[in-house]
Amino acid sequence: MRSSKPMRDSNNPSLAPPDD
Repeated sequence: MRSSKPMRDSNNPSLAPPDD
């Protein structure tokens, strides 16, 4: 898990940017 970026939230995909 990258602490620098928020995890992908299946409930809030628009709020969590892809870590790719």
